[in-house]
Amino acid sequence: MTSVASLTYVKRAFNSWKRREFKYGDADCCSFVAHVASELTGRDYRRFITYHSESQAYDIIDAHGGFEALMTKVFGQPGQPSDGDPCLMKLPIVGEIMGIKFKDQVVCVTKSGLTQIPERYIITGWNLCLKQ
Repeated sequence: MTSVASLTYVKRAFNSWKRREFKYGDADCCSFVAHVASELTGRDYRRFITYHSESQAYDIIDAHGGFEALMTKVFGQPGQPSDGDPCLMKLPIVGEIMGIKFKDQVVCVTKSGLTQIPERYIITGWNLCLKQ
């Protein structure tokens, strides 16, 4: 069960994200997840996910054997996600996308901005230790 304090940290991390136009490598789903994870843990996850275009992003994903394998290299072994944890989802039409678990939703960045998606689309997640 997630504590109110933990939810407060997650909300603060969301609020620290600077809204800007969607751009691969700057304001996309992986950049958002790395930002929030870094804010919550004090570790710099952003340095692991560096690219400047959609094609570079997919090249990195392919080089690691897929999205889940890449995120496992960044966040460690997958586990049952809790509030504040990175999640990989598979959405109809869109495909795979990263987000942060929050209550019964996953918050992610899409071309439409911050979006909440029902947790039923989670494929896997990675547990982070929230700084308290």
